[in-house]
Amino acid sequence: MAKSYKKIPRGGFSNKITGGRAGGNFFDVNKFKKNGKIDYNKVERALRMLAVGMLGAKGMNMEPGDVSLDTIKKVYDAIRPPQSMRAGGRTQIGMQEASGSTPVNTGAEEVAFKTVDSVKNKLGGAAGYTAKIYRTHHTAGRRTTSTVKQYARLNGFEKGKFVDTQYDTEYSDGAQRQALSLATGFNQKQVAVYRDMQVGVDDIYALYQMSGNYIRPEQKLERVYGFMRSFYSRVQLMNVGSYFNSHVKVKIYRPTSNLREAQPAITSALPSQTQFSNDTASDAMPLKYAMSGHTSVGGRSEGKIDPKASLSYSPEFDRRFRHVKTFSKTLSPGDMFDFTYEVQCGAGIRLDRIFELDASEPTAMLQDLIIIEHNGVMCEGVKEQLDIESFIGTSPSWLQVRFEKGYDAVRGSLSSPDAYGTDGAQDQRFLVRSYVQKDNDEGVAVRRANFDVTDIVDKGTGVAGQLYIPVITDSVVDYAQDRSNAN
Repeated sequence: MAKSYKKIPRGGFSNKITGGRAGGNFFDVNKFKKNGKIDYNKVERALRMLAVGMLGAKGMNMEPGDVSLDTIKKVYDAIRPPQSMRAGGRTQIGMQEASGSTPVNTGAEEVAFKTVDSVKNKLGGAAGYTAKIYRTHHTAGRRTTSTVKQYARLNGFEKGKFVDTQYDTEYSDGAQRQALSLATGFNQKQVAVYRDMQVGVDDIYALYQMSGNYIRPEQKLERVYGFMRSFYSRVQLMNVGSYFNSHVKVKIYRPTSNLREAQPAITSALPSQTQFSNDTASDAMPLKYAMSGHTSVGGRSEGKIDPKASLSYSPEFDRRFRHVKTFSKTLSPGDMFDFTYEVQCGAGIRLDRIFELDASEPTAMLQDLIIIEHNGVMCEGVKEQLDIESFIGTSPSWLQVRFEKGYDAVRGSLSSPDAYGTDGAQDQRFLVRSYVQKDNDEGVAVRRANFDVTDIVDKGTGVAGQLYIPVITDSVVDYAQDRSNAN
C-alpha cells in the first residue's frame, strides 16, 4: 500500500496547522497518527528535535508553540539526504569540538558536522553472497565564506589529490605497498596509523609554493589566507578474509597539545619491542593489554592490543589525545567500508601559521587523527595435536587498505591584485590574499598618543614634552580666550 504524504504548510505548530506551501517538500504524517488522527504534539516534538540538532542550545530552549516552520523547513532541508542515499542510509548533524590554535578555522571552539551513511551492493562474494560497500562521509568545519565563493566563481577552482595509493608510484610496490595489508591473529586487535593519510603542514606548504613565494610577516600583524574551500582524507577498508567477519572501527582523535604529529600516537600508546619482550613497565599501555610492541614500516605505525582494550588505556596517549568520534562497521568477506573525513575551511587556511609551523613541526597534522582498528568475531581456537586445549576468542582478521587525501582550492588569477608572493609577484597557482594592519616602514606598531599620569602637569609648570589638559574654568579663562582669538 502506498504511503500517504501531506505537504508541510507555512506557519507555526501549536494546536493546528495553518495553510500554505512550504517549497514542495513532503512530510510523512502516518507515523504521527493516533486513532486515525494526526497528533500534532508528536509532530511538534519531532520538529523540535530537528531544531535542537541544527541550532543546539537555542533549539533546546524553544518553548511550546515557538517552533517556526520556516526554521524547521531549513532544518529539514539541511539534513534530508539525497534521494539516492535514502534507502538504507541516514544523516546526522550536530556540533563537535574544534582546535582553535590550528591554521584551519582558527579561533573556533566548536564547529558543525554532518555525517551521511549509505550502503550499496557490489558484484562479488562467494556462494551467491552479494558483497556490500558501506559509505560514511563525515564533514566538519565552517561554511565557505562569501568572499571565497565569489573568487571561486570568478577564477574557478581545482579539486586535486595530495596522495592516492591506487596510482602513486611510491605505493606501487615495496614496503609502502606491503604496509597497505593489515592482519591480526586470534584474540588480537590491530591498531594502525598511516602518516600519509593525514593532511599536514607539508602538503599545504608545497601546494602553495611557500618556499619561494612567501615573505615572513613582520610583527605578526599580517594574516595570509590561502583560499581553500575544503580538504579531505578518504580510506577504504576491504575484508579480504575468506571465512570470518571483521569488526572495523575508524576512530577520530584530537591532539590536546601543540604536538600534532601522527605516527607518535601509536608509539606513545604501546611499549617498544624491547619493553614488550622484557615486560618492562612504562607510560604506555599496561603490558597485560599489549599483545605486541609498536612497529613502523612503509609509513605505517601499528601494534596489537587486547580486543577489549583501547589506546586510551595508555596514560601517555590519554594525555596527548582526546577521543572525538568512532565509526564502526562489521564486514563480511568481500565487504568494504569507505570512509571520508572532509574539513570545510571557512575563510581559508592561515598560511602565515603554516609558515611558522613548518619551522617547528613540518609534518604536523591540520586535521584530527584517524586511527584504524580491526579484529575478528568470536570463534574457537584449538591447539594443534592437543584437541583438549581450546580457547574462545576473536578470529583472525585481514584487511586491504586504500587511502587518498585531496583538496578543493580556488585558482589564482594573473589579473588579481590580491595575489601575494615575493616582491608582489602574481604567479600563484592558487589564490592567496593578505590582510595587513596599518603599520610604519620599520615594521613597528604605531600606537595612539598616550602619557603616564606623572607626565600630566599644570600649564606652565612642566618641561617640554609633558602634557597639560586645558579645562575652561575660572583659573584658565585667559588661556581659553587666547585660544578663541587665535582662531
